[in-house]
Amino acid sequence: MTHRAWFIAILPALLVTLVVFAATAQRVEPLVLADLRVSGVAVDDDSASVHRRLGTPLKVDASVLHYPDLDIVLKDGRVAILSITGPSRATRRGLRVGVAAEAAARVYRPCHVDSTLVQICYNAPRFDERVVLVAVADGRVSRIDIGRIIHAP
Repeated sequence: MTHRAWFIAILPALLVTLVVFAATAQRVEPLVLADLRVSGVAVDDDSASVHRRLGTPLKVDASVLHYPDLDIVLKDGRVAILSITGPSRATRRGLRVGVAAEAAARVYRPCHVDSTLVQICYNAPRFDERVVLVAVADGRVSRIDIGRIIHAP
């Protein structure tokens, strides 16, 4: 058997292997509860635990605690939204403000994408208000909101 004939004989198997490897390598896991946490603070934590983990906020506006590069929105004394506003904070999967917007699709499985927003849903089939919203400006991540954001229709 010549090299050419041998190559043609194994080409289909080689192509299938490459496609399967590429698909497996790019498989992104769905959101899990651990993804709903930033800097040790989780969605639904109480305000006392936020103060224990992060200390005194720089500023407090009504129900928003402002920390460096992180705003925490409280509802009924519990964390409703964690907003990453600057590059010193990151999601559990390493997404930061300032990186290329395409990074969100590489580390998360979006349920909606457009030129200004990437939305990653938690337990979408059973409707869950917890999501990760990635705001995009000029092709870069400008803000990341994690928490109880989507409201039932």
